Amino acid sequence: MLEWHCQSKMKALYFDTVSKYGFYFYMFRSKMNLSMIEVNPMFSRNRRATKDFEKHQLPSNRKESIKDILSLRWTVLVKIGFILLLFGIPLMIHQILINISVYEIELAFQNGNIDELYARQAIFDTINTGNLIFIPLLVLFGIGLSGGLRVLRQLIWQEPIFFWHDLKQGIKSHALYVSLSIILIGIANFFFNYIIRGASFYEDANLISFLIGAVMVLLVISFYFGFFVITQTTLYQLRFYSMYKNAFLLTMRYFFQAMIYLLM
Repeated sequence: MLEWHCQSKMKALYFDTVSKYGFYFYMFRSKMNLSMIEVNPMFSRNRRATKDFEKHQLPSNRKESIKDILSLRWTVLVKIGFILLLFGIPLMIHQILINISVYEIELAFQNGNIDELYARQAIFDTINTGNLIFIPLLVLFGIGLSGGLRVLRQLIWQEPIFFWHDLKQGIKSHALYVSLSIILIGIANFFFNYIIRGASFYEDANLISFLIGAVMVLLVISFYFGFFVITQTTLYQLRFYSMYKNAFLLTMRYFFQAMIYLLM
């Protein structure tokens, strides 16, 4: 009885709306000389193809699949880029502030307000402090990256995309492992810059050469491991140890192939 009453009320509301606005709709249609108004399915949220794709219309390799994504789903890529930009803004602001601080120290040295030793030490301390602050800001960027990777995976696999839901799900599922990988990259970057910029304060050339080589290897390995671990987080549900074990094996096997992606 209640269901019949609700249906009656809905029908009454519908006919009342039609009778109220029907005259204006009729005048608009007559003025525009339209026999009927059709909604273009391309501009409808609930659009549906009239028929399924044929086999020859489907992509036959990865290149064609990526081409389809770039041509048909480019708006999703723009949204992912916007999210990465949003989470990367603190990094950019931080880098700008570090450059301004270094410039002010160099300007003070050129004006004769400070001596060379004090200027070198001040620049060294400023950059090292900035690299330490850089690590939590990298983690913040990694949180946005983890959500963007989830959306990108759905896009590549041709799965349905609910952008904000997938973004939150990616952050919830992948943020921990992505952040740990980025922390290792940030630590390696800190030691690399510390050794490189602190070399002028030491006199033992052999020790400096050894330390520079060691931190360069550490930095490269951290980038490789981070790349392979972040890639695995979007594909597999593995423990952190298993991911780094796989990252080590993949680094040894695909060292030069992965270098191309890292440079890109």
